[in-house]
Amino acid sequence: MLKLSTTTKFSPTKVLELAEEYFINELKLDPIERLAHLHSKEGFIEVKLSGSKLVGKEEYTPRITLDEITKYINTEYGFHLEKLSLHLHSNLGHVDVIISNEKPTKVNLDSYEFDYQIKEFVKKIT
Repeated sequence: MLKLSTTTKFSPTKVLELAEEYFINELKLDPIERLAHLHSKEGFIEVKLSGSKLVGKEEYTPRITLDEITKYINTEYGFHLEKLSLHLHSNLGHVDVIISNEKPTKVNLDSYEFDYQIKEFVKKIT
């Protein structure tokens, strides 16, 4: 099991996009959950989405849906994004990508059986 922490110049949403591109599209890991954690003076809200696409009048990716919900909660209720996360699985192990909304953006990565791939991803974002 590997745990890495790094900072990057990329925004949290860009890191999430890059993580999805690398871990889902290139490595073919299954996205299990995406999470946005938001704070306000009154408390916090967590928005969790499954790994599958949402279908209504149109088809929406989970990342776009999470982004839209996060923007709505910010605009309507004043909650501010604290972190984003992506949890992925394969038959070999798992990867967690936790992205803070700090400047610079801090990224924590945990893996089981994907140590090399985690190190490669860190090279892409630093």
